[in-house]
Amino acid sequence: MRHPQALKVINPEDFTHSQAASPAVPTGMARRRSQLVTAELTEDDAFEESRPEVDAVSAAICEPVPIRRDARLPSSSEALELARARLPQGPDPELEAAIIETLRRPISPGQGHQLGNAARERELCELFAKLDVVQAHHLGRRLDQDRSDDVLAQAFRRLVIERRQRLRAFLADARRRQVMAGR
Repeated sequence: MRHPQALKVINPEDFTHSQAASPAVPTGMARRRSQLVTAELTEDDAFEESRPEVDAVSAAICEPVPIRRDARLPSSSEALELARARLPQGPDPELEAAIIETLRRPISPGQGHQLGNAARERELCELFAKLDVVQAHHLGRRLDQDRSDDVLAQAFRRLVIERRQRLRAFLADARRRQVMAGR
């Protein structure tokens, strides 16, 4: 059962003609709205009089900057070259060579398979720890793409999947390590 006031009937005589579009406006509010609409602006209400003063610096910021006619925008190929030059690069070539050498190096004859691969994983973690956050992210993306023409990705593919997952997680954790080192 509904509340008795929820089904209130609107009497059309309670509203003026200007309220026909919005019958839910009470009569007092409608009178005030009509007073505001028909009132004339005085000098105090004028926009120019009430506008705050603008200092020279703010005015200079808001002014449009003229475009030189001799200014040339770069072509799409030039813009692409500029964007590629600004992209974050991966690890240094020496560090990348050390990572590839560590991945390709055979296990020492005195070590067993498990100990040799655990030592290799520790060495890779030490090399990955030398990367900053952006380089670690870039290297992680390269390893995730696993391209056949990428020598590093091919060498990384030789590891068993559990070690690859741990090393990728180590690369992904670079930001946390950086924050913890800053404390």
